[in-house]
Amino acid sequence: MTAGVRERKKLKTRAAIQKEAINLFLERGFDATTIEDIAEAADFH
Repeated sequence: MTAGVRERKKLKTRAAIQKEAINLFLERGFDATTIEDIAEAADFH
């Protein structure tokens, strides 16, 4: 069974957020990274 458009979009969004969070954590450190930073980097502001 294939995922619908909505489910695929959710998965794509989740993957983008995770990728950007990891990049920012590695670059700035966990304590110096905000949710807003991650959202902006993932273009979900």
